[in-house]
Amino acid sequence: MTDEDSTFGMLAVLSDPVRRRLYRYVAAAPGEVGRDAVAEAAGVSRSLAAFHLDKLVEAGLLTVSFRRLFGHTGPGAGRPAKLYRRAEGEHAVSVPPRSYEAVGRLLAEVLENAGLDRELQAAARAAGAAHPDGPPTTWRRCYGPGATNPSGTGRRCGCATALTTRWPRSSPPSSAG
Repeated sequence: MTDEDSTFGMLAVLSDPVRRRLYRYVAAAPGEVGRDAVAEAAGVSRSLAAFHLDKLVEAGLLTVSFRRLFGHTGPGAGRPAKLYRRAEGEHAVSVPPRSYEAVGRLLAEVLENAGLDRELQAAARAAGAAHPDGPPTTWRRCYGPGATNPSGTGRRCGCATALTTRWPRSSPPSSAG
């Protein structure tokens, strides 16, 4: 099974409207959430929520942890609660298949080979400054206000993924001028 097949399978799990509602609730939660809270928020029974949550875990969209919620310990404290949170990572599907990341890396390599590093950094800084409350993207980490060099080398970032950041269509990054 290819990575693309795996991603299609993962997304197919979200075709069920109840499952999609549960996933959205867990993904939007600031921390881990239990079955009771998810079921109540989605307006479904706890057992139905548990079934769908476990399907989302099997698909790799959610992760599970266990812990006691009320600090009870020792014999008679009961079983630890099963808590859910959104799994790390990003999943994208493009039909037909496209590799924007590969194009971004190629473009970054061409810019670097052409000696346009400073121009690229200036454009990225401008984009970061224009969208200070935007998503925590590589643009802002590498080039925006208060930027740090994630490589820790003290040199320019050289992070080609800065070019592949997905901006909302309503607010594309501004160009340096």
